Amino acid sequence: MTKVSDGALAIIDREYRAYTRPEPYLDKKRAVQCLLKTYDLYEVRRPARVSWFKTPQDPRFQRPGDDAISTLSSFAMFILRRDEPWPSEQHVWHRRRALMNLPSHDNKGKLQYHLRDYAPAHEHKALGNKLGLATLRQLEFYELLLQAFEAGVGYRREEGRTLLLAPSPLVKLDSNGNFHSTVGPAVWWKGTDKAFYLFHGVHAETIDKHTKLRPDGSEICYSLMMFPRSRGLSTSVYFIAYDDIVPGGRTYMSGVKPCKTVAQAMAWKFSSRHYTVTPKEWERLTPGKDMA
Repeated sequence: MTKVSDGALAIIDREYRAYTRPEPYLDKKRAVQCLLKTYDLYEVRRPARVSWFKTPQDPRFQRPGDDAISTLSSFAMFILRRDEPWPSEQHVWHRRRALMNLPSHDNKGKLQYHLRDYAPAHEHKALGNKLGLATLRQLEFYELLLQAFEAGVGYRREEGRTLLLAPSPLVKLDSNGNFHSTVGPAVWWKGTDKAFYLFHGVHAETIDKHTKLRPDGSEICYSLMMFPRSRGLSTSVYFIAYDDIVPGGRTYMSGVKPCKTVAQAMAWKFSSRHYTVTPKEWERLTPGKDMA
């Protein structure tokens, strides 16, 4: 197998670093500048307005509209062809697999989906293949998209003459590039209630939800969830995901016995050998006052 060029590897690493950054980052000014240049590149009228959303799950972002980016050639088909010049090094395949990991909950308008073609297109250029003006323009287009992605924007759509944008989430991955976490969500938007729990790529099923109020009146959300039996699990695993006592803090994840309600699960969690908390007793507790 032919070794991939340094230029294509650099593109893959740039995508991967932006995708797996440990803390949220968003440079709105830079992101918008890069995206508006994609219209200039194809001599298309720029949007009249730009609207930002905290997550792509916002109903206003999900309304019917036109994707601002047309889907080009399928990278999935490209990468599976064994005669293509891609490396066998494990770290490169890990990055490529992670970047191809597109969960069904957030594909709409996802920049990452369209960036799949950048490294392969660059590789054709590195191999000395003659590229037409349209393909060279595509390379410029991909570079602008990648710069916007590095600036923190992860989703882009159009509605009329309004450009709709949303930031990239934070993600955790296993060694094979699948979304995975056993200590919290594997995909989440910090500072929002939008989070997805996955175990080696398998989505958790939500069984029950419950809300309590802090002393200041803000909400703490509790979710009883279950990872179904799968390739990595010999049996179903139940857990509770809940917000921090401090508003805006982290989300916790704690294993519990099989239950049907949040109250049952939290009562079991609060019980000990010496004292049993009932679901009704737990429901009466106030976070930050009766419970830490």
